[in-house]
Amino acid sequence: MKKNLKTNLIWLAIIAVVYAILSALIVAGIINAFVAQIITQIGINLIVAVGLNLVIGFTGQFSFGSAGFMAIGAYTSAIVTARMAPTWGTIFLSMLIGAIIAGIVAVIVGYPTLRLKGDYLAIATLGVSEIIRILIMNGGDLTNGAKEGNVAFGTLTTISESKFQFGLLYAGSDDGKILVSKDGGASWQLISGNLPRNLWVSRVAASTHKKERVYATLNGYRNDNFESYAFVSDDFGATWTSISNGLSQAVNVIVEDSTNENILYVGTDNGLFISLDKGITWQDFSNGMPKVAVHDAVIQMKAKELIVGTHGRSIYKMDISKVQELTKDVLAKNLHLFKVNDRTKSDRWGIQNYAWGKPSEPSQTIWFYANADGIVNVSIENESGMVVYTQKVEAKKGLNSFNFDYSMPKNVADNWNKKDKNIKIKSAENKKFYLPIGKFKVTISKDKSSESKTFEILNPKK
Repeated sequence: MKKNLKTNLIWLAIIAVVYAILSALIVAGIINAFVAQIITQIGINLIVAVGLNLVIGFTGQFSFGSAGFMAIGAYTSAIVTARMAPTWGTIFLSMLIGAIIAGIVAVIVGYPTLRLKGDYLAIATLGVSEIIRILIMNGGDLTNGAKEGNVAFGTLTTISESKFQFGLLYAGSDDGKILVSKDGGASWQLISGNLPRNLWVSRVAASTHKKERVYATLNGYRNDNFESYAFVSDDFGATWTSISNGLSQAVNVIVEDSTNENILYVGTDNGLFISLDKGITWQDFSNGMPKVAVHDAVIQMKAKELIVGTHGRSIYKMDISKVQELTKDVLAKNLHLFKVNDRTKSDRWGIQNYAWGKPSEPSQTIWFYANADGIVNVSIENESGMVVYTQKVEAKKGLNSFNFDYSMPKNVADNWNKKDKNIKIKSAENKKFYLPIGKFKVTISKDKSSESKTFEILNPKK
């Protein structure tokens, strides 16, 4: 007895030393995560082998129940660890509790089954092991462990810090969890309990306008779920409200406008979208961008530009200065025309600079707001009131735009030349007739509403 005790203590000491060495090497980074995982699997299989040896080797009985009892101990340990502070003491305590629970179940099962011998014991313990497996498989997600799908590792995918409070942090993971910390990461609280589960948290963003507000987007396309998930909370994540109505693709990023809290931008797998009413409604905001996945977006506040990163189709920037002008007063109007920029005249308009290149053609994107869908009439007049350009734009409720290339029809140019002998409008190399130097007025109209803005084509500086 004493001899066996001495031998067991020696082996226990050896195991403790090996464990301490391996732990030190892992902490120091000498053993990476991949190798550490392999060592862990080896340790688990050693425990299985020792358990089988106790039954088969010492008693000579053949049992299939070891895997079931091991599963009980492992799940018990994992559940206890997940509900307590992540310390070494917690880990060892959870292991002890797991061993005790597994032992209790083993005694209950063993009392009737160990009366059996040979094939009967094997069949009985196999049945017990299968019962344990079925109970675990159908008992829900017991440990909130790894999820199915592409690269679901239970790792953080996004983090955001509030500008209103130092240490107010939000983090999201690839297994659908969103957490908040109000003490710089010293402690974390789960706040995604009432959100859809098992999704990838593509973005979490603390508001720049309200301390209690936070936005979150979730993405399920890795599991062939292409629904849109976008949420907002005004109480640090205690409750969430869906703001994805009108979106039809997986959402990758959400950005709150830096100036106007009513304006939101989201990047989806099918382009960029904008909301002018805090996410109640959405409209396409790609504005010439290809319909590809938008994975990132950020606002350059000084330049008033939205920088957008796409999947394989480059980076784009967009002037959002006009968007930021959509105040409550503007939104209350039927139509609103934003400022039309002046442009310096160039002799190179319509001229092909290189044999392999395209003619140089000026253009300006003119923006306007409409409070309802419908056809909006666009007209441009010169200083004499002569209409030099007309266009019909099919507007959607919200922000709209059209491109103006500073050209006019040939008949308009001919008529202008007849009325004003001082004007000599000629066809450019690309067969277009461009507006001359002077002042012009742009007017948009719909039903009984209209609004105008002036712009000027300037004389080039010499």
